[in-house]
Amino acid sequence: MYDNKMINTLANKLRDAGEKSRGRGLRINLEWLMDVLDDDDAMARLVLERAGYEPPAAEIWTTGRGEWDLDRVTYAPILADTLTNILDAYDT
Repeated sequence: MYDNKMINTLANKLRDAGEKSRGRGLRINLEWLMDVLDDDDAMARLVLERAGYEPPAAEIWTTGRGEWDLDRVTYAPILADTLTNILDAYDT
């Protein structure tokens, strides 16, 4: 359904962000990632799973202890642009 290399590339960006939390863990809002990935719920969930994030009881996916918000380790709009550019590169 999705290009495996694209999913891995997207997941690597989220994994990199999670590693910046230095063991504290990270929280990512599913709605935010869906907005970035053209409102594709299935793709957003697959990318989060591939990046090692745990499915939530709500819409916040976590890695590690999930102590930090995404904005604590990266500027979310730039990460969103990077993810969008990756997605666009595979759409062409």
